[in-house]
Amino acid sequence: GGARAVDLAAAEGSGVLGLVLACPSFKVPGLDKKLLAIAGPVLLMWAKDDDIVPFQYNKVFLAHLKRRTPAGAQRTLFEERESGGHCVAPFLDKGSSSQQKLLTWADLSQFLMKQTD
Repeated sequence: GGARAVDLAAAEGSGVLGLVLACPSFKVPGLDKKLLAIAGPVLLMWAKDDDIVPFQYNKVFLAHLKRRTPAGAQRTLFEERESGGHCVAPFLDKGSSSQQKLLTWADLSQFLMKQTD
């Protein structure tokens, strides 16, 4: 899932126009360097009650994603939920901010790229 997406996005660099990561594994060799290599916007989503990949690991991802150049902080969005476990479906709850971001991610990521070039 998320670990493989990080590998692929890091390998593609500027070819990735946007990436969504839902509670990804932190057990990726060279995670810090790979996250720094992702040029496009990243939407990171995590539920506080995730019992597979604990919520506190979002800090590892956010620390590196926000340090990316150019404009890592502006190209990194974080959505958290109180509940939802290790599932994407709760982030699609009707009317939620995460649902809106997911449904418009193609346009939103392009907008973020243009605003931060």
